[in-house]
Amino acid sequence: MHPLVKFLRLATADKVLLSLSFLTVTAVRIGLSLISFRVLSRYLERKVVSTSVDIDEARRIVWAVETSSRVVPGATCLVRAFAAQNLLARAGYQSQIRVGVADSSGKFTAHAWLTCDGRVVMGGSAQELRRYTVLVDLGIGPS
Repeated sequence: MHPLVKFLRLATADKVLLSLSFLTVTAVRIGLSLISFRVLSRYLERKVVSTSVDIDEARRIVWAVETSSRVVPGATCLVRAFAAQNLLARAGYQSQIRVGVADSSGKFTAHAWLTCDGRVVMGGSAQELRRYTVLVDLGIGPS
C-alpha cells in the first residue's frame, strides 16, 4: 500500500502527531547542520510538568518520530532522539538522551538513544545498548 494512502487512513490525531513529528525531525536535522547542539537545545527546550510518564503516549510519540524520520534525509539516531525528546517535553514528560560509544572489532561506533522513566523508549533494547559506554546524558527535567 502506498505510504500516502496509509497516512490518509490514519486517525486525525495520528496525522497531526506525524505531521508535527515530521516538522520537528526536519527542524532538528537542519538545526544540527547549522548551529551547535547547545544552541539548538536551548531554542527547542520545553518546560516539563510531570516526572511520571504515560509509557503508551511515549511509545506513540516515538512511533511518530521513527515513522517520519524515514523520509527525512540524514535523520541519524541523535536527530531522532533529540526530536522525540522535544515532543515528549511538549507533552510534559521528562526524558534523557544518552550518547555512548563502543569498540566493535576495532571499529569505533557512536549511538544515541532515549530513555523515559528509566526505560529505553528509542534506540534499541537495553540489552543491545549494554555494549556502549555512556559519554553524556542530555536530559530535560522538571523546570
